[in-house]
Amino acid sequence: MTLQEKMNTLRATFESFPDWELKYEYIIETGKSYPGLEASEKTEDCRLHGCQSQVWLRMTVHDNVLQVRVDADSLVAKGIATLIATLCSDVTLQEVATTDIAGFCKEIGLLSNLSPTRAHGLLSMITTIQKFASQQI
Repeated sequence: MTLQEKMNTLRATFESFPDWELKYEYIIETGKSYPGLEASEKTEDCRLHGCQSQVWLRMTVHDNVLQVRVDADSLVAKGIATLIATLCSDVTLQEVATTDIAGFCKEIGLLSNLSPTRAHGLLSMITTIQKFASQQI
């Protein structure tokens, strides 16, 4: 599935919920169901700075395809991180590097419905992933 197809799927999922309370529940459940990282993988070098919560981000590349794995110390942060990791995993580096993921998050209302510190953390995560992808091309 391409990044655009994944974004379309997430957009449709978000549109299926009539209000943001249900969207938050979806985000939290998404984080709960994601396996996260082992304790030994939660190292300072993979901690994402600029987030309200502690968020860890592990990225690898195989055959020009990005894999992103995440974890966080709060359910909301883990859910948000999981959404972005799921979008950016199993797609090409080029797609991740060149797609306006932040614009997509704004379009679906995610940025405007987060606290300023969580929105900043989300943008920091997107920037970090896209910078990594660009450097690997």
